[in-house]
Amino acid sequence: MIKYKAEMYYEPKIKKIEVERETACFVWIQGRKESKYSEYSRIHESFSDTKNYLICKIQDKIDYHECEAESLKQQRQKIEKLTPEDL
Repeated sequence: MIKYKAEMYYEPKIKKIEVERETACFVWIQGRKESKYSEYSRIHESFSDTKNYLICKIQDKIDYHECEAESLKQQRQKIEKLTPEDL
């Protein structure tokens, strides 16, 4: 049966895979047992589910980094306002 694997190693990508056997948590691909849900990959039933998963993961990263950038800007502003009298 055909499934789709979302990978998030260095660059997000989708792979079409042939699954030989399947349980609730694992699939067998070319005789090798592989988890459906790992830290860096996820196996889905359809291409659209896989694509939506990757889009959500990337958006989560964008949101996180935007929040981090805002926090760093606030820290920079505090430091820029410092004077010797503030010490």
